Amino acid sequence: MSDFVDDEAILNFVEVTGADPDVAKSYLTVAEGRVEQAISLFMENGGAPLTSEIPERPQTSSSAASSTSSLPREPEEVRAPIAPKREALFSNDGPSFHRGGGRRAQPVSTIPGLPPSPFMQEPLGPIIPSIANDRNSRLAELFRPPTDIIHDANTLEHAREYAKHHNKWVIVTLNDPSEFGCQVMNRDLWKDSAVQDLIKENFIFIYWGADSPPGRNHRALYPVDSYPYVAIIDPITGERMKTWSTTMTPAEFMQDASEFLARHSLHLPAPARKKKKTVTPAGQRPVTELSEEEQLELALAASMGQTKVAPAADQDETADEVEAMEDVVPSTNVFDTIEPILNEEPTGSDAVRIQFRLPDGTRKVRRFRKTDPVRTLFQYVRADVPEARAKPFELMNFRDPLLPRINDSVEDAKLAGASITVDFQ
Repeated sequence: MSDFVDDEAILNFVEVTGADPDVAKSYLTVAEGRVEQAISLFMENGGAPLTSEIPERPQTSSSAASSTSSLPREPEEVRAPIAPKREALFSNDGPSFHRGGGRRAQPVSTIPGLPPSPFMQEPLGPIIPSIANDRNSRLAELFRPPTDIIHDANTLEHAREYAKHHNKWVIVTLNDPSEFGCQVMNRDLWKDSAVQDLIKENFIFIYWGADSPPGRNHRALYPVDSYPYVAIIDPITGERMKTWSTTMTPAEFMQDASEFLARHSLHLPAPARKKKKTVTPAGQRPVTELSEEEQLELALAASMGQTKVAPAADQDETADEVEAMEDVVPSTNVFDTIEPILNEEPTGSDAVRIQFRLPDGTRKVRRFRKTDPVRTLFQYVRADVPEARAKPFELMNFRDPLLPRINDSVEDAKLAGASITVDFQ
């Protein structure tokens, strides 16, 4: 059975359980190289090393009598007591039981189409409390899929329609229970509160099993080279905009996702402004809009030295053209009211960290109070960035401009821990 065990499986076992490599190898050998089953067995067995030794059976009185009759009697010796041993009996196919007598929970899937995994368990009946059961519960909770943010779409088309309606991107991740990296993503990335807030605000999160029907359909449309697999899909065109194929920390994912949202937008372009029509000062119609007869009359009058006024346009049409020429009254320039003020950086529990990304790629990090108005952020940028003192700029929180919310507080604008882009006009 040792052929099933490789160094990678031993490292994965040791990373989760903290056991010695020799203990990991023994459990993996019994589980025929299956890491999940070996970890489950280790937890049930209370972390004790496995042993294949069988205590020597004491001789019966009849056998002892026969042996003593055939052999010369020797002085009797007191044998040392047999050391206590703990052994676990299990079957690859049948159910196993706790030492307390309760039946062990069977692996089930809480996500449609996701194959069974020892990290997701549901009890089949009453279980007698035991230390192993508590550890299994903690292990199942540790690697549980992120049900708080999963959208229940069964097809990518349904997810795209929902995302278009709510003006959000679609993010798809495929879970392969045989890949330990997928379980690490469940444990470390998807349950991070900052990551969940980012996903809820900007994405529709789809979580499918790699071998489930929707997972197979997705792999047929978008080739998947390795796992873990995470992709961002454009809900309008269906184009795969970005992919990840390695495990990520929450900070790395937040950085990549924020940069993606800063570069791409789902907002439709604003309609083109209607071209203004030119109106003569006297309200006359332009020559190009006259009929052939009217143009001929004007030409004859000009050749004879007479002055003929072009027919005036209809009163309603002239009014519409004049209205079209009127410019929209510009709004008050808020930058005239923003002073470059560099306030003292606060500390304490009320302070939040905000990052500013400049067009040249540099980054600035500053702390603000939750009660500070958004105007304070503009004042800081104008005071700390030389270019911002002479040029108007906008602060973008992903796709949302902050200038309309200049009087809101940092907490109301949900800017705690945000990465804001400085966009010069």
